[in-house]
Amino acid sequence: MPKLRTFDGMGDPSNHLKAYDSQLSFCASEDDVYVRAFPGSLSGAALKWFHKLPPNSIDCWKDIVDLFMDKFGSSIVAEEDEEALMNLKQKSGEALRSYANHFQRVLTNIPTMDEKVSMISFFHGLQFGPLKERLVLELSKVHQ
Repeated sequence: MPKLRTFDGMGDPSNHLKAYDSQLSFCASEDDVYVRAFPGSLSGAALKWFHKLPPNSIDCWKDIVDLFMDKFGSSIVAEEDEEALMNLKQKSGEALRSYANHFQRVLTNIPTMDEKVSMISFFHGLQFGPLKERLVLELSKVHQ
């Protein structure tokens, strides 16, 4: 049995269920294995919640998924769209690394994103500074 990633009640519960399924699917297909192993994927508040479930309230994997999503579903991370990325701007005084990390976090929540559009969005969101100046010079050389 693989070591399961744990969910502590914080973060996106749907991502946890996907990761759990990925970890167990290669070694088990029976519903009861999924049910019995699930508490091992929980920690903290999520594990306390699980242990407070009424006895005999779980008959199958679907029961766990439904109860789990009822409890933690409000934490699902919404997908972003291209507009959110295009509107992202580096704040005055914000370090380039901070802007790049923020940009990457938003980008990973966009299911389909054209690479050229993401590069243009990153460039347009940059504050004018050494990097943007260098990029402008390089682009002007390419277009000459």
